[in-house]
Amino acid sequence: MDKIKRLFNFVLPVTTCNFQCHYCYVRQDGCATGEMGDLSYSPEQIQRAMTVERLGGICHINMCGLGETLLADYAVELAGRMLENGHYVSVVTNGTIRKRIRELCEFPEEWRGRMFFKFSFHYIELLRHGNLDAFFETIAYVKACGCAFSVELTVNDETVLLISEIQELCMERLGAYCHVIESRNNQDGMSRLTVLPVEKHQTAWSKFESPLFAFQQEHWMKKREEFCYAGDWILSLDVASGWIYPCFGGGNAIQNIFENPEEKIRFTAIGHNCCWTHCYAAYVLLTSGAIPEVQGPPYAMFRDRICTDGSTWLTTTVRSFFESKLSDTNSMYSPEKALYIDALMALEYNSPGEFGLIKLSAAVEKKLSKKGIHSVAVWGTGKGAKWILSVLSKSSISVKYLIDTEFSYCDALSIQEKAKRICKYPIKRILSPTGKAVLVNRYDRVPRVDAVIVLNHAHFEQERIRIGDRSDRVLSLTELADD
Repeated sequence: MDKIKRLFNFVLPVTTCNFQCHYCYVRQDGCATGEMGDLSYSPEQIQRAMTVERLGGICHINMCGLGETLLADYAVELAGRMLENGHYVSVVTNGTIRKRIRELCEFPEEWRGRMFFKFSFHYIELLRHGNLDAFFETIAYVKACGCAFSVELTVNDETVLLISEIQELCMERLGAYCHVIESRNNQDGMSRLTVLPVEKHQTAWSKFESPLFAFQQEHWMKKREEFCYAGDWILSLDVASGWIYPCFGGGNAIQNIFENPEEKIRFTAIGHNCCWTHCYAAYVLLTSGAIPEVQGPPYAMFRDRICTDGSTWLTTTVRSFFESKLSDTNSMYSPEKALYIDALMALEYNSPGEFGLIKLSAAVEKKLSKKGIHSVAVWGTGKGAKWILSVLSKSSISVKYLIDTEFSYCDALSIQEKAKRICKYPIKRILSPTGKAVLVNRYDRVPRVDAVIVLNHAHFEQERIRIGDRSDRVLSLTELADD
């Protein structure tokens, strides 16, 4: 049976919705602009960029808009192309765009077997629009087509007095209670969005006996201190642009993976540098295995239900896939790589923390020496250059020079300027303290080195082209401690 390699959260640039739920986190952030964003790359290009071979294995693709996902006219084609690539696709929807749901259910049987619908059960809005019967009819249709599904209601104070009514309806139309998920207040550190005392809030919604809700309560507002593989095993992808980010909560851009489908993806874990107040998506991130040492039930447990007639919401194929963990198909970093990546991400996210410089230097020296690299240049300046210089200063690796990548000539070079370019490096080297790396600009004549280290790893490919023939080896800052 298939096992998960990576989890991608596909964020579609759809900020319009046919519902107006008061608890919507997108509306809280003022992002519900009513726009139907365009894609910078065609579905064909996206498909080429998201092959099983390039991503290292079969992935869980979670498609979700910043409004109603299926209002996007490209959503169905995008889902189909990911299924054609061999991935498993989750579609988050309020269940009212029936035409597109039917189009998804018309996919080949083998594709439908790897498709999962996460129906958001917005009870008040369904009543307001008169769509309640149609909502349950759509779910029955999806089930009859052999697709996996789940039904999930976001807890909220406006609906708390209707719990018994909703439970009765679910048993009648679904044969099981819906799952319930915590609502968050994005304006207050992602705390619970309720005016009720916590115990009363938990008691009320625990009546649904949803393990998803119970797991959230266990981890809500609990700051994660462990080494997290978000950024490597779990990523958020801006489908409009092709940029990937470390986690569902965002973070700094890692790489544009659509621009050049042949380019290696430089997956990089965030380590101990999570900037969230807590892991509000723990029910999918932790249960999928983003932090291997956090033991817990599999993701399948929070999506499935056994109905009164003995049937289940998840198909056998999807359940098996959702029961697998990321650690089944990925290797944890070696101590040396974990130390290096942790220190690098601490630098990038300005996180507090002390790292043993000598131990870190030894780890990098060991990796570079194994690759036959003994002399390097640093492509870029700033805090990244200062950091890598301090790391390599405790090693036997020689840093010949730093290159100011922003320097540029406005006019054609004179004979005098060309002479300066040729002489600048050796003169600076003579005048500089022994072993001290000198600063040059990217037009200066410099000696070849074993490798050039690129600081701007998010734009590595563009920087590699600019480097030209200065070295046969060009390494991203994130690759120095690769196993």
